[in-house]
Amino acid sequence: MISLFKSKPLVDEASSSWLFDAFGWAIQQFDGQFFADKSQLILPTNEFFPNRANSVEELATSVFDNVSGYCGLTKWPFKLVDPQQYVPQQYQVTQPLLIVRGDNPEAGEGHNQLQTQQDQLTVSYDPVQLNQPQVMVANYAAMLSSYLMGLSSQLPPGGEEHRAPAIEVLSIFMGFGVMFANTAYAFRGGCASCHDHRANRTAVLTENESIYALAMFCLLKDIDNKTVTPHLKKHLRGMYKQAVKQIQGQSEDLENLRIMTSAHTLSLSAS
Repeated sequence: MISLFKSKPLVDEASSSWLFDAFGWAIQQFDGQFFADKSQLILPTNEFFPNRANSVEELATSVFDNVSGYCGLTKWPFKLVDPQQYVPQQYQVTQPLLIVRGDNPEAGEGHNQLQTQQDQLTVSYDPVQLNQPQVMVANYAAMLSSYLMGLSSQLPPGGEEHRAPAIEVLSIFMGFGVMFANTAYAFRGGCASCHDHRANRTAVLTENESIYALAMFCLLKDIDNKTVTPHLKKHLRGMYKQAVKQIQGQSEDLENLRIMTSAHTLSLSAS
């Protein structure tokens, strides 16, 4: 049947292809077994972030502990520091590391090859973001993803120039897609005096691309739409369903990711 009005895809062919490739890269480089067995869709709820604290510092630390735990990185040498003490680090490794997450004996062992001033990877926050907790969570995830990319053995698809969007894809791959989609766009209207840019996130992926990557994660994890859409901004819910349909229409590409996940899981188990 010929349709007069054809719906425009949520992302174009080139963007879709890169996002599929980026997910494949993440499966291969950042512990596909943990992804298959333990990765969760992290939601902005008290169930995932039951944080109570007596100070800004204590709350920021508690949220960071949640994020690093969901990423499977509690054994890695990450350290949260006060914003006034944070200095971006220069670090190198003696050789590219196999990124192993979770509670496996090998998880975090890479820090033995890590060379920094304090042999720790520091992360920080902006207190203003406590009023925008999804922004804080997304920024934590992005900082952890950035470090992991620096320790891995392979650049993302497209090479160095695609590092920034790949950081966000890796964060979504680790379960934080709802936060990244919800914070991909921030309204900057109103007077300058009442707008604080620090409370927002500087996104690289567009809303459409973030939603598409989130849908890819959920399809690979067999997560129902009804679990996802209530936690998205209203205008993103229809976009999410559109993304799911577009990805399902690329059944061969989706199946290749499923096969890649299974194969990588088996190879890690055998080793």
